[in-house]
Amino acid sequence: MTREPIGRTLTIITCDDDIALTVLNRCAVAAGFEVVADSTSAPELVARVDSQHPDVVVVRHELVGTLGADVAKELLSRPDPPVVVIASPDPGAQHMALNIGAFSSVNPHDPELTVQVLSELAEQLTSGERRSTGERRSGTDRRVVQDWSKVFSQRRSGSDRRTIDRRSNESNPTPE
Repeated sequence: MTREPIGRTLTIITCDDDIALTVLNRCAVAAGFEVVADSTSAPELVARVDSQHPDVVVVRHELVGTLGADVAKELLSRPDPPVVVIASPDPGAQHMALNIGAFSSVNPHDPELTVQVLSELAEQLTSGERRSTGERRSGTDRRVVQDWSKVFSQRRSGSDRRTIDRRSNESNPTPE
């Protein structure tokens, strides 16, 4: 997705619990964003997005009473939606975030990586070129679209490529 370069301060709204909000807000500022609001609940987040119209929204995946993914889907379904980043320490959050159309996921317990992801996003927004984290200049990263359930089931069943190669090498030894 390509946007026109932004000639103003990038704005962000964060939504998480009180402790993680402090970390996310510091990371956002370090990445070059101006934090215009923060919230601790989904209804409060939606109201603030409606009133502030931020460039980016960082939403925690596990919110009280709802999932951040559901809030993200709602925000992304609107006309001219903000860029959404999911905050979750869950290793599977990256895949889930890309599946719902979010830019990426960040781990609020890893501030260094969070600043790195938000800095990359800020750079893409200011240059007018925005790609999801799993997207390369030449197309989608194959590791993101790989159906890992098939890979794991093949390995469990013993029918994966490596097992087949080993069996053929055992029955056809290489002449020396």
